[in-house]
Parts: sequence; structure tokens; C-alpha cells
Amino acid sequence: MALGELDHPAVLAGDFNAKRKDESIQLLEHADWKILSYKSKKMSVYATHDSQIDCFVISNFPHTSAESRVIDETIASDHRPIFTEIIL
Repeated sequence: MALGELDHPAVLAGDFNAKRKDESIQLLEHADWKILSYKSKKMSVYATHDSQIDCFVISNFPHTSAESRVIDETIASDHRPIFTEIIL
């Protein structure tokens, strides 16, 4: 089943290795997936500080609000963890 053909709520999360304007992310947006933006300007990849390549993406999700934020933890990985809250 293609990602644009889902008929139930779905969440994708992780390191997409792509920036918001890259073709792979644009394909998700054109298939009606919503890329959740970070609440703060802190990027999840602290090695470069210039990209949002780790993200939560939702589709067919009946929500009233959603918010992602980067947690300032730099020991475990070169990527900071992201906390996302989806309020129904």
C-alpha cells in the first residue's frame, strides 16, 4: 500500500536524512502527510546545527494540535531526541 492511500491514522518518526525542501519530504507532503515543525529553533542534529532531518510526520490523524520540541541531550548520539505531543 502506498503512503498516500492510507485510510487510518499513521505516524512516521525518525531520521529522514532529508531537509524540508528535499524531494523525499515534498513527496510526503504532496501525499497529505503533515511534517510537524519544532517549537524551538534548536535543531536535532547538533553536529551541524543547520537542519531538521529528524521529525514526526502524521497522516489521517484527527488531532486538535501537535507540537514537537528538541530535548537538549548530547551524550547518547549526534542527534538530539525529539518529544512530540499530539492532543486529540
